Amino acid sequence: TIKGRFGIHFGDNLGMAVGCEYVSEMLDYAGRKEESKRVASLAKEWRDKIDALAWNGEFYRHWIPEDLSLIHI
Repeated sequence: TIKGRFGIHFGDNLGMAVGCEYVSEMLDYAGRKEESKRVASLAKEWRDKIDALAWNGEFYRHWIPEDLSLIHI
């Protein structure tokens, strides 16, 4: 990976996943089952992606640098 000055922090992304899990639980409690499932799916997707990027088998890397070979359009 080519290191740039920009990147992502695992905690921000993990916090998003946890927030989605909370919202999913609240929607389920309110009887909004389909919305709850959709948000739970988003939480799992978010968690899976940050795990793939930041989890090294022992701990989360705090910061993952942007890959400068990517071209943003």
